[in-house]
Amino acid sequence: SNQSMRSRPIPNTMAALSHCVLVVAVFAVTAHASSSSSCSEESAACVHETPTDAALGLLQHQSAAHRVQSHGQSAAAASASSKSPHQGPIMMPMQAGLEPFTAETWPMQVNKDPMSLTTEKVCMQAFQTAYDCQFIPQEFGGATCTCLDDVAITWNCPTWYSTMLWGTWYMKPTNTKSVPMGFDKVNETKAVCMKAFQQAFDCTDIDMYEGGAKGSCYAGYCQRWWNACLSEGDFTKDVLHKDSVLPEVRELVNKASH
Repeated sequence: SNQSMRSRPIPNTMAALSHCVLVVAVFAVTAHASSSSSCSEESAACVHETPTDAALGLLQHQSAAHRVQSHGQSAAAASASSKSPHQGPIMMPMQAGLEPFTAETWPMQVNKDPMSLTTEKVCMQAFQTAYDCQFIPQEFGGATCTCLDDVAITWNCPTWYSTMLWGTWYMKPTNTKSVPMGFDKVNETKAVCMKAFQQAFDCTDIDMYEGGAKGSCYAGYCQRWWNACLSEGDFTKDVLHKDSVLPEVRELVNKASH
């Protein structure tokens, strides 16, 4: 695939920071952290023994730079105290809220043109629906990739979804139960989930300022996870981007302009 994504978790964000002292100030306030190395419930990342285990533990940044545990505010507290931001803001990875800014005044924003804002809306809905699918058993058409068994406190699979939705690890999505489910709806459930995962995957190939995913997914273990999500649980079958987002975005923009 032609991935034009960030080669680091937030390169575009970091570039923006060099031009924005206010962002640096807010980041300094919200990013008190220290490293953690033990493989326990409190740890940020565990050492995995096999490639499969590494994929199962996925979506946790496994470099020492990301083995960080918050001081003074747990992930649960951050999640409880943070209101889900509106469309637009691109939050910092270790940011618990937008204060003293608002969603409208936060310096780093998705571009305000119709294509970018509509892309953001489609991508956010795709990641939210994909997250909702994680709560549905595979036998009922739900996710074929693991997520909710991730035992890490802060740097875990649900908070990875948060980075994709908003840019920060310090929030946690809520299951909105948006996906139909039932003994007689297995095929419908599967179709909804597969579309959501494909679109979410394609959103990782769209620049965050153009409405794409606000987090990163360039590492090999992340690709293996997407393989499982889109290949009936097969980590080894590489899946490709299918341009499932932008055609829908163009259609929505055209409809809105008439």
